[in-house]
Amino acid sequence: MFQRNYLEGKKSETESIDQLSILFDKPLKQSEDIFSHFDYYDDNIFVELKTRKNIKYIDDKFYFNDKQLDTLIFDAVKIRSAFQYNKRNKTNKEFYMVWKIQDDRYFYWKLNWNKKDYYLNQVSADFGHATEQTRDIVYVHTWAIQELVESSTSLV
Repeated sequence: MFQRNYLEGKKSETESIDQLSILFDKPLKQSEDIFSHFDYYDDNIFVELKTRKNIKYIDDKFYFNDKQLDTLIFDAVKIRSAFQYNKRNKTNKEFYMVWKIQDDRYFYWKLNWNKKDYYLNQVSADFGHATEQTRDIVYVHTWAIQELVESSTSLV
């Protein structure tokens, strides 16, 4: 399961780079480091792509299996990595989480450290490695997530 999801994610990253470069209005480069916390980068930004083909967006709401979602999630190691990157390099690069959902629609959230539009929670589960693990997860409120379309390129 993990290997299949990993390979599907890598395929989606390759297929999405041109569209994301257009949407961000930057010539994004794909990270070659397989352990990188972010899939794409340019001089001033980093972008992580989460492909979730089973999430739908209807009437300004996200749905998974017909259940409305109040949050979209990702591993907290990514937000910590972004914070540490800027601190270590004494820079202020921007970091974005992008969800590619059903119908190849892209939604983004700009990472921040004020915890007004997200919260963290510890989760114990089998994350595809055949054993239970405990991870910190970031839950981003859906009201803070915006659709990434060509007219939103002014965001960076």
